[in-house]
Amino acid sequence: MKIRESIHSLNAEKEYYLEKIHNDSIMNYELRTNDNNLEKFAREQYFMKADDEDVYEIVEQ
Repeated sequence: MKIRESIHSLNAEKEYYLEKIHNDSIMNYELRTNDNNLEKFAREQYFMKADDEDVYEIVEQ
């Protein structure tokens, strides 16, 4: 019985990682083929900005 639970848990984990790999592959393709997506990603994830811009981070309390 414990082995079946372990197998079920591992299969669920496997599905999670397969979905994550799929989503990351799509994101990778989008970033490599579209400069606008790459710029958006850099701005949102790493707070990159142009020289004449200011970036503000809004944190909810």
